Amino acid sequence: YEIRPRDWSSDVCSSDLQFVNTDTNPQDAFIWIKKNGTDVALSMGQISVPNSHGGTDGHTIASWNYFVRLTAGQYIELYWANNNQNVIIIGLPVQTFGPATAAVIATMNYISP
Repeated sequence: YEIRPRDWSSDVCSSDLQFVNTDTNPQDAFIWIKKNGTDVALSMGQISVPNSHGGTDGHTIASWNYFVRLTAGQYIELYWANNNQNVIIIGLPVQTFGPATAAVIATMNYISP
């Protein structure tokens, strides 16, 4: 999904990703951004998603802020990868004590030049 600002600017993109691991071992996941379809240098981060335990999946939320200079017509994309099919990004259902969770939340905020 492309995230596009309305006008040129310096922007901060904030993202939250809800990871779930059904494997019995901890697994790593990698998150980075692309600008206009090209990897942004030094934007990748690595997280470890806890293993499932006692019949309960492992969960973690990864949160990042990226400062990116964009001009009219440019866009960024959020990417992720891992090497284990048991790690996914997923929203979670309503609980008796609280609301459902989104799989991904991404926001773009304008910073004046």
